[in-house]
Amino acid sequence: MTVEQKILIVLYSLHEKLGRIIDYEDIIVEAFKLFPENFALKKYPQYPDSNSINKKIYDSLKPRD
Repeated sequence: MTVEQKILIVLYSLHEKLGRIIDYEDIIVEAFKLFPENFALKKYPQYPDSNSINKKIYDSLKPRD
């Protein structure tokens, strides 16, 4: 499964749990809980890496040439 697909699973999971607009912080925490191997800091695996998620989300929103 790709990282992008994992982010979609996170978004779906949050939508089902919260039923409201999803805050960015919610995405970071849920992604780390569900897939810590993909969304943790490399040197500090006990902490989430918000930059990895941010990059994937915003890269996917950029127009393709």
